[in-house]
Amino acid sequence: MGLSEEGTRPLGGQPSPPPSSPRIERAPRGPDRPPEQAILAAAVALARALRNYGMSASVDSELVFFRALAEVDVRNRDELYWAAHATLVHKPDERVIFDTVFERFWEDPARGSLSPCSAPRRAGNSA
Repeated sequence: MGLSEEGTRPLGGQPSPPPSSPRIERAPRGPDRPPEQAILAAAVALARALRNYGMSASVDSELVFFRALAEVDVRNRDELYWAAHATLVHKPDERVIFDTVFERFWEDPARGSLSPCSAPRRAGNSA
């Protein structure tokens, strides 16, 4: 099943996972950028990527996500995952898309990792 011509809703039922190489914008980097700004830029990029796949991650949800980031250890994949999930996923059928996009952000620093550490440990699959 693919996306409609508008690219916002899947055709015919359940959403299909994002393609193997989604367009995920990389957060800008620089030697003088404070880590807090880099994390917020990556969080914005994550929400933007989720919207590109038809999720309803609104700007209001992003602001709540930013507040949640202040309460979790952003180096901890599970804490970050659940903060993002709780604030950016609004429908059960969005979880497949969220999981795929989040995993790519976490695993591939070249695509805008949310983690400030260079090589986070890969967590097991969750269903």
